[in-house]
Amino acid sequence: MRLVLPTHPNSTTSTQIDKTVQRLSNQQVEAVTPALPETAAKRFLDAGFVIHEKLHLFSKLIHPPESNLGRSIRNSKRRDLDQILTLDRQCFDQFWRFDKRSLNRAKKATRHNTTRIIDVEGSIAGYCITGATGHIGYIQRLGVDPNQRGLGMGSDLVTDSLSWLYHRGCEKAMVNTQLSNVAAQNLYLKLGFQLESEGLVVLKWQRKQ
Repeated sequence: MRLVLPTHPNSTTSTQIDKTVQRLSNQQVEAVTPALPETAAKRFLDAGFVIHEKLHLFSKLIHPPESNLGRSIRNSKRRDLDQILTLDRQCFDQFWRFDKRSLNRAKKATRHNTTRIIDVEGSIAGYCITGATGHIGYIQRLGVDPNQRGLGMGSDLVTDSLSWLYHRGCEKAMVNTQLSNVAAQNLYLKLGFQLESEGLVVLKWQRKQ
């Protein structure tokens, strides 16, 4: 069983982390943190967590949106959920895949959020979850059908997300990617994102056998 800790790097103390580890020590559970700044990881590493994966972090100042994309992108509806989760399984490896609970948890991580999708002949070919808290926006999830990549859908979804963030009053957008996801990194660089000097890490804790 995997438990995702509701962790905030600036408010979680070493004592709280130690108490969490003690509570988990009698359970058959693997605990993972959200993506944390590398500088916030030490308290978790000291408590017995290990680094599961390092991530690149990109940022971009948000400017007035471009003109219409020419491709129809719409808000998701409740009936789209199963298709979105099916597409998500095609886009991400097992550790990163969403189920209904983790998708809802991702949406609740920000004060405002939207899920936008591209339909192709009645099927969802791409989707993007975007969130905003204060003046900072987050591209939280971007997935495009592997059979329809290279057609500009990823670029259109990100541009659409930046437009939504602009109208929400956001001044800066953030997004993270796996180190191995070169295609995503190139996409964000092409769209004007810059690589931050400090990346993120996802940590995990598992009871020793």
